[in-house]
Amino acid sequence: MSVSLVWFVAVGVFGNPAPSDAQAAWNKLQARMEKATSAAGRIEIRQLGWTETYHFKFLRPNLAKFSSKETVMVQDGRSLFTYFPSDNRYSEASAAKTGLPTGTAFNLGGLTGLEALAFPNEPTLRPTQLLERQFEGKACKALVLTSPENAEAKIVLYLDASNGLPAGWRYAAKGFDALGIFRELRLDVPLKASDFSWSKPAGASRIRP
Repeated sequence: MSVSLVWFVAVGVFGNPAPSDAQAAWNKLQARMEKATSAAGRIEIRQLGWTETYHFKFLRPNLAKFSSKETVMVQDGRSLFTYFPSDNRYSEASAAKTGLPTGTAFNLGGLTGLEALAFPNEPTLRPTQLLERQFEGKACKALVLTSPENAEAKIVLYLDASNGLPAGWRYAAKGFDALGIFRELRLDVPLKASDFSWSKPAGASRIRP
């Protein structure tokens, strides 16, 4: 049995607080994200046997940037660019009017916790349990979530007990298993539109659909 499966079984056996507590915690977090004008930080994502660390930033209504050694993703308000430095290739798609397009959070390891700020176009998640857990050495509230559009998805969002902000998440579905850790997360940081500009590097070739 996988570590993730053991963990989810343990959740069901050792704790099942009232769903209303979970809903209240989820509502409080999303209200906080709805109020925020921007965010910035660093996340570590482990998936498919690979670890990737991104520096990221968001600015309402639809400016975003993720950058790592392997991938750069920039949404400048009009277009969403994804660039792969290793082979100097990029893709281009239309930007979402608010936040990032549907599916972006899944591509980032099922990134969870910033929905009302950066990922309003993802399927709605439903909180079912709120548990006391340790995560990366921090005392946390573990918020167990389900997806009405994907019954096989097992999602847990960890909220730092000291400040209520997301500390990380686990996402598992159909053989896919990802762990995300917020190494830094700040809200309402001073950002401007020019922080999200991107120009293709010399010689970069476009990936066509």
